[in-house]
Amino acid sequence: MSVHVTLTPQLEKFVQDKVKSGQYATPSEVLRESVRIHMAEEERRKEMDRRIDESTASLRAGKGIPDKQAIAQMKAWTDDRKRGMSGAKAKKAA
Repeated sequence: MSVHVTLTPQLEKFVQDKVKSGQYATPSEVLRESVRIHMAEEERRKEMDRRIDESTASLRAGKGIPDKQAIAQMKAWTDDRKRGMSGAKAKKAA
């Protein structure tokens, strides 16, 4: 399938710069990758909306946890992630 598009000067420059940098061989490759990224982002948004709807329904059904417990769990989760990131940085530095 062949599609012709008109780009703004800013978008055209972006595409040209990607090709000139050698990151892509043709403008078509840049646009195909852009569409793939857009499609993936749309799927992530749909999944996030689904999870939000599921969580909202769970809360409405009385399946939530007390706020202090939720905050403690979020803090523990972020602390674990920070430690994990610090470990990854230390490994890279070694």
